[in-house]
Amino acid sequence: MISTKKKLALGSFLTSTAGTGIILASIFGWSGSPRPWGFVLGFVLGILTGLGTTFIIAGLIEHRRQR
Repeated sequence: MISTKKKLALGSFLTSTAGTGIILASIFGWSGSPRPWGFVLGFVLGILTGLGTTFIIAGLIEHRRQR
């Protein structure tokens, strides 16, 4: 099992990295890339954001139970 602190750290890293990628994709127009690459970029960033959010929520719930 992953410790609570590691879940929070990993979730924060994944979410902030993917969020930065989403912002950069909007600014630089990467989402308008040729057909398959725009979809792949959006899909990967969406998965990373969701996974990071899941880790953060799980870490917060475990932290709450430990107190």
